[in-house]
Amino acid sequence: MSIGVILKLHKRIWTLSSVFRQLREMHARWGVHVVALMDRPTLEVATYARGEVWSLPMTFINLDFEVVGLAGEQFARADNLALEVFEGIRPDWVYMQDDDRWFEPGYEAELSELFGAQRYDVAYVRSLFFWEPHKVRLDFFTHCSPALWRWQPSIRYPLDRNLWTPAPLVDAARANGRAIILRSRFCDWGYSTPEERERVAHAFFSAGKIDLVTTALLEPARQLIDYDKIKDNKEIPNASL
Repeated sequence: MSIGVILKLHKRIWTLSSVFRQLREMHARWGVHVVALMDRPTLEVATYARGEVWSLPMTFINLDFEVVGLAGEQFARADNLALEVFEGIRPDWVYMQDDDRWFEPGYEAELSELFGAQRYDVAYVRSLFFWEPHKVRLDFFTHCSPALWRWQPSIRYPLDRNLWTPAPLVDAARANGRAIILRSRFCDWGYSTPEERERVAHAFFSAGKIDLVTTALLEPARQLIDYDKIKDNKEIPNASL
């Protein structure tokens, strides 16, 4: 059993200790190979990530283009470089990691069940967005994305559909009842300070992505709740396939 992990690294340093701590947990349990897509990282971020090669199998790819920039969003172009690496590694599953989120505690049993069965090919994960320390924003959009998928040789991300799993696999899994929404959720800390929200919003604005999601980053939160009050209620946020 092995997991191919796609991890984009840019400017965030303060979340990386938690990201890599969980990746080390996953490696001890299932085995991982991390492909780190280096999207103009700061020296601090690059140094930290390269220090993890002592504890995790890793491949580093220095991107010669901006994932989000004046040329628009180029997530699929970057992710396909990771899939080229996986052709030689042949993982059982692919996991779309990010530099600002990780699973809540207690995810291991559900992932072990997912990996051990042949029932599903795509697993969606919902996100809890932290807006302040220990407070989750509930009036933000519901983010439920296909973060885990059963690897197939030669599969690539279509450049015209921006999904965490290659769109043909998503379409097939949903049509055939082989997609599931996990009860385990992501804790997403990427928007947890005003400075980060403004930085991310303007990065997407420069790429031409101006919509309800990106503009909401700069709007006051209307509904904040302590994480401790909802951590055991796995129905939040509500989502369906």
